[in-house]
Amino acid sequence: MRKLLFIVLFCLQYKETFQLSYSDPCYPTPCGVNTQCHVQNEAAICRCISGYNHAPNSNTIEGCPIKIRPTTPPDPCHSTVQCGINAECRSSGGKAVCECPSGYTGNALVRCNQDPCSLRPCGIQAECSNRGSQAVCSCPHGFQGDPYIRCIENPCLPNPCGQDALCSKNGNRAICSCPSGYTGDPYRSCNRDPCSTSPCGVQAQCQNHGSRAVCSCPAGYSGDPYVRCNYAPCKLISCGQGADCVESGSSAVCKCPHGYKGDPYVSCRKDGCIPNVCGVYATCTDNYGRPDCQCPPGFQGDPYRQCIRGDCDENSDCGPYRICKNYKCVDPCLTTCGVGSDCQVRNHVAICTCPHGTTGDPFAHCRHLTNAEICAPCGQNTNCQVVGTNKPICSCKPNFFGDPLIGCTRECQQDSDCGYTQKCDIKYRCVNVCDSTACGRNANCRPVNHRAECTCPQYYQGNPYTSCYTGCISHYDCNGNQACIKLECQDPCHVPSSPCGHAAQCQVSNHKPICSCPKGYTGDPYVLCRLEDQCSPNPCGRNAICQPGHDQYSTKRPVCTCPRGYIGDALVSCSPGECERDGDCRQDEACKNNYCRQVCSSACGRYAICKALSHVAVCSCPSTYSGDPLVSCYPKNNRKKRESLTQNVTSIAEN
Repeated sequence: MRKLLFIVLFCLQYKETFQLSYSDPCYPTPCGVNTQCHVQNEAAICRCISGYNHAPNSNTIEGCPIKIRPTTPPDPCHSTVQCGINAECRSSGGKAVCECPSGYTGNALVRCNQDPCSLRPCGIQAECSNRGSQAVCSCPHGFQGDPYIRCIENPCLPNPCGQDALCSKNGNRAICSCPSGYTGDPYRSCNRDPCSTSPCGVQAQCQNHGSRAVCSCPAGYSGDPYVRCNYAPCKLISCGQGADCVESGSSAVCKCPHGYKGDPYVSCRKDGCIPNVCGVYATCTDNYGRPDCQCPPGFQGDPYRQCIRGDCDENSDCGPYRICKNYKCVDPCLTTCGVGSDCQVRNHVAICTCPHGTTGDPFAHCRHLTNAEICAPCGQNTNCQVVGTNKPICSCKPNFFGDPLIGCTRECQQDSDCGYTQKCDIKYRCVNVCDSTACGRNANCRPVNHRAECTCPQYYQGNPYTSCYTGCISHYDCNGNQACIKLECQDPCHVPSSPCGHAAQCQVSNHKPICSCPKGYTGDPYVLCRLEDQCSPNPCGRNAICQPGHDQYSTKRPVCTCPRGYIGDALVSCSPGECERDGDCRQDEACKNNYCRQVCSSACGRYAICKALSHVAVCSCPSTYSGDPLVSCYPKNNRKKRESLTQNVTSIAEN
């Protein structure tokens, strides 16, 4: 700073002597790197920018290359603060804070003791509490077990059962029950049972009526229920009307009295066959109290007097072709088959049948068949012809199809009965919808929902249901400026699209499109027509750029120029230069006409000193000279001032 003030005072003292012609002493800047130039009293003052400083034994004119490192505040934990044993120190807002680490508790300024619960000494689902330096494990409320191994949830805690009920666990479920001597709903309330003291007699039963015990004899027992109940089996059953109950050991049996019959458990009535009033060999049957006398099989006569034995009792007593009827062996065909029927006896049975060609009930009457009955096997919609010995021949009616013995039907009743490509005609037959008469001449037919959909082929015209036709078949069917395209006479220069290239012209000649480039254009007319290029072929020299232009008479002429960074005659050759900008040259050089030139070459006036600074020439007069350094410098007249100035400048340069 002392040197900077000396420079400022020196410049103010000899301001009139130098007589500099610059209006801004900071342009160009005389200061070094990382500095700022300030004007004060028409003098340039160099200061380092924030964060930078000049080198030792140097000044700001030479620059400030040293970056100032920010100072770090001291860590308060590294000072005299001393935390307790096992404690940790943490810096917070410039202050030291003592804390116990994780798993430790206590006063961090004195001592931190390890939390015994941090080692997890307890079992599964157990709780750990710190008591001094010991860990105490316990099961939480509603759990039980060894807390150092495992705590299991107890479903009986809290007790879910009713009043006076007992709770027992089954797995993770609580089961409630009433204790001995109690009854009721264990999930609501258990009440004391008065029958639990057995107040009743032998074999008696006790019932709980609130808080009172009521004794009674069970079914089948009788006696004093408060003393003894004796077994009485006839008390357990109820015999029928007129029946008697007889005890047999421990069981009771109902019986009808002698001379009576019936179901003793329902009713007993008098037996009409006692005493027996029927004749010899006759059998007596009781009919609601009255005797019914009958002769047994093989006997006949008066059952109330005497029954006599006959020829037979059953069919086996007769031959295989006869039957036993009214105790006589007779022919079964005499009384079984009807008029006109055939009869055969097989194992005492008459088999009646109507002869061939007849019908009817063989057990009543057989008659000859009618044609309708002979043709009965034929199905519906059939014709029947009877031939030979009443033999029917069945056939389907016209326009009907099928099995004549089952029934014949039409092939179709409506279009939906046919295939997708068919329809049902007036004869009820399925026919193809796209037959020869469905569409017009040259038309295409497509079946759609049992109907013919007619369309003209591509590029054809007309009504597809009458006739489809074309506009042309060949080019010769059209005028000379048209062609046959898609069976129509059209302009080939526009249909389907122009065959010519961009900006080209199209003309039709003899049915064909002819493409050409317009006047003033060139190129392939079938690809691209462009304006005539003045630069093709390139009239310029090597590496030169050609651009269309005009001369002084407005005549089109090519203009040749060397590209940026190149030098030379554009009509002959362009070669790369040394530079394009000042940055491509050294600090004491500048780029002029693509060459690096010394900035101090002929830049300053006579006797002036030139110093190159960032590609710029800085001119100044020597210390013993004055004047305009850009024009001329001349010696000073005052020798003392010149000597003093020389000494000061020398001193500044040495510093």
